[in-house]
Amino acid sequence: MCEWHSHIHTFIIHTFILYFDYPKPNVMENPRDEQLWQTAKKRASFQRSLVLYFIINAFLWIIWWFTLGKYHRAELIPWPLWCMMGWGIGLVFQYLNAYGGAKKDLIEKEYEKLKRQNKS
Repeated sequence: MCEWHSHIHTFIIHTFILYFDYPKPNVMENPRDEQLWQTAKKRASFQRSLVLYFIINAFLWIIWWFTLGKYHRAELIPWPLWCMMGWGIGLVFQYLNAYGGAKKDLIEKEYEKLKRQNKS
């Protein structure tokens, strides 16, 4: 294994630990609304994913530039663009899940709407 590969591997592992190894509070000491806690976890997860998206994709573009980018022909699509698009689609769905309203919330809203219609 070459030296730069070892550095890349170490960087990715440390980034993973930094962003995904968050402390879990003691439930007995800190009572909370479970639904709000789940929403907070989804949003924190999205924010970590977004940071990793930018860090790793910047790294991929740097690799592309130093390997092929200098000699890039205009008719070819750079390969990091495919990575960004695929991962970006996943991030859109993760954002919608975290900030766009959970499925339970939508079900509860629809249920309340139907209840109001039946009373009329």
